[in-house]
Amino acid sequence: MPRRLCIASVMLLALVAPALAVPLEQPQCVTLESEQKVLEAEGVEGVLAKGPEWAKANLAEADRTKLVHYLDVKELVLFRCPSLRSVVQPDPAAGDTIYGPPELEKSKAAATKPVRQANKKPSKKAARKAAAPVAVPAVPVVEPAAPTP
Repeated sequence: MPRRLCIASVMLLALVAPALAVPLEQPQCVTLESEQKVLEAEGVEGVLAKGPEWAKANLAEADRTKLVHYLDVKELVLFRCPSLRSVVQPDPAAGDTIYGPPELEKSKAAATKPVRQANKKPSKKAARKAAAPVAVPAVPVVEPAAPTP
């Protein structure tokens, strides 16, 4: 019984340990960021965009190891170097409507609806609807009651 408890506690600690990752020091973060930029300059992101199947089929083992290393460095910079994270503000003019005002999203959605082409004939139902006169019911005029003294 104590042995099972010991194994269970070690397993629980192994699961919790990654959640307790502390941020890296500033010099380490700067070094990782510069290494990430060097790898990006070598074209690693372009290779990643082609997908894992392409990489397995067309790259040597050393190049695949470089890709894995790049992903590790990028992960460290993103999650353990909070001082290097830049906050990107949304730009509604550039089409970023994720955080934009609802009015902008509605107007953009209306602008993307397909517009009927001028040379296209309307359907028969639409033609009948347009040709039929619209009956407007008569509205009785009601005089307001005179105020009582």
